[in-house]
Parts: sequence; C-alpha cells; structure tokens
Amino acid sequence: MEQIHRNHRTLVWHILAAVLAPFLVTLVYLLFTRWHTWHFTMPAADYAALAFSILVGAAFIATLPIRIPRRIVSLLIYVPVSGIALYIFGVVFLYLWYGWVPVPRTPGPHDYTEQDIESFITPA
Repeated sequence: MEQIHRNHRTLVWHILAAVLAPFLVTLVYLLFTRWHTWHFTMPAADYAALAFSILVGAAFIATLPIRIPRRIVSLLIYVPVSGIALYIFGVVFLYLWYGWVPVPRTPGPHDYTEQDIESFITPA
C-alpha cells in the first residue's frame, strides 16, 4: 500500500514539474535576454530556448512511473501542446512586459530623398 501511495505522489510531482518547469525556464530566458532591450537575441536563440524548455518538461514526462507505451503517447501529446503553450506564453509575456513593440526596420536606399543623401555627403 505504501508503494502505491509513493508512486502516486511521484506521479503528481512529475506532472506538476512537467507543467511548471518549462514556463520557468522560458521566463528566466526572456528576462535575462531582454532585460535592457527587447531585441537582444536572434530568432535562432529564441527557438533553441523554446526547444530546451520543451525538453526540460519532456524529461519529467519521460521519467513518469507509468508503462512505456503510455509514456510515449504522453510525450507525443506533450511536446506539441507545450510548444504551442510556451510560444503563446512568450508572446504574451513580451507584450505585457514591453507593450506593443513594432519590429525595427532599417531604412533602405529608397527611403531617403535626394536632399537627405546630399546632407550626408556634404559637410555641415
């Protein structure tokens, strides 16, 4: 009886950790990489952090005290659902933290008038 109670407690802690740990990892990543500026990282780093956060949660699912086929099915469901949830969490967090921030656009040559170009070339 004690073994069943211990397995149930382990199951609850693993599920709780699988739900909360990826959000905490994502939160820490977003806070550290965008503390001073919102466009600090490259998109590849953001996707790598998202994948790492999913792997953190998947590690808890993979070690659940359940049968292997159920673990595999749980992982197949967990990975896409947590990926979507973490992506939405990141977007909402950045929106709430920084407000609506448009993507900065570097002006191209067609954005300058002839007068602007002359003011860059001639000394003041």
